[in-house]
Amino acid sequence: MAESHSGQSYRCSKTLQLRVDAESDINEFNPCSVAMNGNGNAVVSYKFRKTNRYVAIYDLNKGLVRNLVSPQCNFGSNFAVGCVTWDAGKYLMSDDNQKKVFVINADAVDANSATFLEKLERPRGIAVDRKNELVYVVDGEKKCIQVYNRENYKFKKTIGEQLFKLPKMIAVNSRGHVSVSDYNASNVKVLSPDGVLLNTIDGEGDGDHSLKNPRGVAIDELDNMYVCNCDKDSVLKFSSDGQFMCRIDKIEDGLDRPSYVALTGDTPSKVIVVDRSNSLRIYSLMTP
Repeated sequence: MAESHSGQSYRCSKTLQLRVDAESDINEFNPCSVAMNGNGNAVVSYKFRKTNRYVAIYDLNKGLVRNLVSPQCNFGSNFAVGCVTWDAGKYLMSDDNQKKVFVINADAVDANSATFLEKLERPRGIAVDRKNELVYVVDGEKKCIQVYNRENYKFKKTIGEQLFKLPKMIAVNSRGHVSVSDYNASNVKVLSPDGVLLNTIDGEGDGDHSLKNPRGVAIDELDNMYVCNCDKDSVLKFSSDGQFMCRIDKIEDGLDRPSYVALTGDTPSKVIVVDRSNSLRIYSLMTP
């Protein structure tokens, strides 16, 4: 296991199984993202039986609360939800088929009343910069980041052109810097709001804390970064300047291609990880 360069250590305090209902087969799931909503619940999007797309809410103590989006909802059979994130009473959901991001009020989850973010070919990760009133969306097809005004969701500009091999997920820190996992480049690129490349984080070399096909990325209140190191079955923590701090999981936890990560709103944040075993694991910082 990778050593901790910060003296920090985490433990898996709880594991939840992802499922549509009590009878569903967990082997038929394919998670697409995880986020935290304003009620402290995890919101997980996933494919079920290869084609059906769901968004489900999970209580971190009790498990499945309800399905927010399912094939029975009025989103239509063409709706193919990918990434979901939360923003002050609204859900932002990327749609692969319709090449849009839906903005939907949490108290009335209805596609008919949704606002759209457009000018997208293959929307992936979504991040909201509340301080600077911006929304960032990864476009996997165009290999860039599309930027929108948070107030009216109108397109503002494109950044990061010609920087990425295959961008996946995105997070924004307190300074407005955006961190984007570049899956095929095996690194995380940090950009200014204007798209200037500020740092490239790859974990250095071939050791336990080097990155290999990273996916999910999240940033805490101190601007530390958490990265799903997908092909190395681990989740790594980096400081705000990109220095390796510690590995969140332990080998014996048995993570299987962890792909998505989110953070709770308490201090210190708990780390929420979703992997290919269709488990949602909660990691807590251990106190000395």
